[in-house]
Amino acid sequence: PLSMELCNSPDPRKCPEIDGLFMFMKGWSGGELGVLGSTSSAGGKDRVSGEQGQTYFALCVECASCSALLYTDGEYNYHRIPVVKGTRLLEGSVANTCKEAGMDAVCPGSSSCSYSSYACLVTPLNPGSCEYLKPLSMELCNSPDPRKCPEIDGLFMFMKGWSGGELGVLGSTSSAGGKDRVSGEQGQTYFALCVECASCSEWSSWSSCGSTCKRKRNRTCSGSECTESRRSEEACQGGLCDPTKVLLYTDGE
Repeated sequence: PLSMELCNSPDPRKCPEIDGLFMFMKGWSGGELGVLGSTSSAGGKDRVSGEQGQTYFALCVECASCSALLYTDGEYNYHRIPVVKGTRLLEGSVANTCKEAGMDAVCPGSSSCSYSSYACLVTPLNPGSCEYLKPLSMELCNSPDPRKCPEIDGLFMFMKGWSGGELGVLGSTSSAGGKDRVSGEQGQTYFALCVECASCSEWSSWSSCGSTCKRKRNRTCSGSECTESRRSEEACQGGLCDPTKVLLYTDGE
């Protein structure tokens, strides 16, 4: 099937794009199965990646409706984060989605943009007034027209006081209003444009759950604009919440 999709041929030997590619095989005597030159069922047990200058590849998959790093400028990392199913993309939905992921919403422009506010982070990506998703489109697809950038189709950004709710790119529309759209309806997942500092340490372990039925974690980030990236909070799940007990102090032991 992959050969058919990539090379319009059901014969993997006629598809150069997958030469040297191996896939998982449970219990096969040959090990993993791959395509090598004129052999469409090469056994991996007799092959070592890197020997004689030959690198082999693994066939992997990732969720198309999952979180993904879109772009980094060295100071900030810009992500697409899926909006929870059933959420209408009204004002604040993008900021809430980002906060749940321990990130900030990206402002649509500088502080002079009327749609920016304290609820979003002004970053070098949008240095001018109200540039919306054009700069990201330029970085990802070398085009200032978001409609010509498939990587950001379905992506929404924070907008303060806009009548359409949050603003996104959908197909041929570069300023789709979120107020009429609900993530997950008709199988359509929408994404929030979120940002975090690129220079952050790993997250700490989650704290215990107390009377608030929430737990927290922290990390260290450089830069005065990254305070929101230093903490994350989420509701306790799976019976971890006990409102009758409050953790006062721990010494690690």
